[in-house]
Amino acid sequence: MDLYSIFPTAIAKFELGREYTAQETSFVDSQETHKNQGNTTSNDRYVLRHDTMANIKAFVEASVGEYLRSIYAPKNEVGLRITQSWLNYCKPGEWHHKHAHPNSFISGVLYLKAARERDKIYFYRDGYKQISLPTNNWNLHNSESWWFEVGAGDLMIFSLAPDAHGGSGAAGAGIAIVQYFPGRLRR
Repeated sequence: MDLYSIFPTAIAKFELGREYTAQETSFVDSQETHKNQGNTTSNDRYVLRHDTMANIKAFVEASVGEYLRSIYAPKNEVGLRITQSWLNYCKPGEWHHKHAHPNSFISGVLYLKAARERDKIYFYRDGYKQISLPTNNWNLHNSESWWFEVGAGDLMIFSLAPDAHGGSGAAGAGIAIVQYFPGRLRR
């Protein structure tokens, strides 16, 4: 049998490749927060606009540019900008709820505190299924969800996929920067 996958959802993983600086960590730890569904989130919805986060913002922007060029290969010069960025904090036993990003062309999550042995980002198949057959072998074609292990410094970039992310309840805090990237034509 020849098997073809059409119209796939591209999920890319980039690695920061360094430890977070003391200033970046202090900034993240000092944010005012409020309760969210399943976790806590920062009041500041533009954390990557702060000077302390400039190097992280540059890494995110370069990664998004590579994703855009590799996955979409636009004919025209197209740029993306970060419209919002905030912090989600997951303590043991907390999680990040399932949600979608309908106002974004591309979304991303950068993990600041996470451990591969416990933390994952989950993605969910969206849309109506007329019939669902039980299976003995889950794969990319028949699964309703898929997850990837994540660690500190991992940036997951994706487009139009419902997701949920955060700690699984093990010891330690999971902290992630979430950002949206709507498309914008450069002039």
